[in-house]
Amino acid sequence: MINPVSRVQKIASGGAGTALNASLPISIKVAEKTGYNRYNLKMGNKILSTKSMKSLDVDGEYWGEIASGTENIVIRNLFKKPNLAYAAPEGLALIERLISEPDLNWFYEYIFNGLSAADSRESFENLAQMLLALQKNIINISFVYNGAKGVFQMKFDGAKTSQIYLVFSNFAPIIFTLKGARIISAQTPFDKVARLLRNEFDCEAQTTQNIAAFFDPSGKIIDFKG
Repeated sequence: MINPVSRVQKIASGGAGTALNASLPISIKVAEKTGYNRYNLKMGNKILSTKSMKSLDVDGEYWGEIASGTENIVIRNLFKKPNLAYAAPEGLALIERLISEPDLNWFYEYIFNGLSAADSRESFENLAQMLLALQKNIINISFVYNGAKGVFQMKFDGAKTSQIYLVFSNFAPIIFTLKGARIISAQTPFDKVARLLRNEFDCEAQTTQNIAAFFDPSGKIIDFKG
């Protein structure tokens, strides 16, 4: 199986020869709501007052594309970022082993051993979420790659077909469909990202706003007291 993590992060960091400002979505934080459908958006160190027909969450973080309008700059296709608060220190190594060793016996053993030896609430909850995902036949691994937090999820649609959900803190989510070890298609919320994926992976790439994680780890697993 091709490991898409490093290749997607190469695009995100500009390693694929892309013009970042023109090609990739930008990170946006909603600073405040100033009126009906009006918001102040923070992009880097700049604050931009704009209208949005889509209701936005104050303090929420989004990706968006910049386009030139007739009189001003237009921000379109706002897509809310998932919560990537925790990243497993060994996450990237787990993904690499999963790709080279698809039998999951070792993965279950890793989770059970980790649960019994967890020394923090965050570590225990992360492992518990991994176990819950496995009960739904989904592999769920958080990780850090070159300082960017991310989530890797994988599910099997049939004997030879699988899907990978991949998201980074600095790059919008992607869903890859694989047949055997080959990536045959990709989905992303953004047209420009789709074009980059076609070039990088030599596969069909479509745009859709209906991209969601296969497993949502939000919520408490155990109510810790004391």
